[in-house]
Amino acid sequence: MKNRARDPHDVLGVAEGAEIDEIKKQFRARAKALHPDTSDGTASEDAFHELKAAYETLLERLVRSLELVK
Repeated sequence: MKNRARDPHDVLGVAEGAEIDEIKKQFRARAKALHPDTSDGTASEDAFHELKAAYETLLERLVRSLELVK
């Protein structure tokens, strides 16, 4: 059975409805700690890829919501 993806807000540690600045801030802080070049092991590499996917998902949602407002 394939694991279901975690909620992007939980992965990044931000509340639903978080502003883009908060999302970026949390991503940068966590990415620095998890980046494969600065940490050891495949677990941190997997966590980094999950973090990056969550960040991209939330940014895409924000862009789409802004386009709807126009």
